Amino acid sequence: MAQHPSPPVRLIVSDDHVAIRAGLRMALGQAGFEIVGEAATGEETLELLDTTTTDLVITDINKPGGIDGIETTRRIRTRDADLPVIVFSASPEDDVIEEVRAAGASLYISKDAPLAELDAAIRDIVGSQRA
Repeated sequence: MAQHPSPPVRLIVSDDHVAIRAGLRMALGQAGFEIVGEAATGEETLELLDTTTTDLVITDINKPGGIDGIETTRRIRTRDADLPVIVFSASPEDDVIEEVRAAGASLYISKDAPLAELDAAIRDIVGSQRA
């Protein structure tokens, strides 16, 4: 019996820096992920969830507007407790990481980490959900 390939992992990337979003789109796209939406603010991220099917959200903590990445994560997890969120940020302080966990993030990854770490984390998290 022939095996059917798994559908690509669909991601939303939420970061207020255009260059970070573009870099993630390029790197993660080359790794076989499908970027189904991009957002600069927490509000845009939540709006995307109303119109887009995604397997995982990657969000930064610092965002313009009234909803930062921690609150965005909290609202995502309230809407869909099964939708994983990776917080990808340059705020490695222990208290921030604790807030990220309390908000329901699946994982915190520093922007200083190699992209291979983000790639592996996405595959592990989504792979465990699809199994």
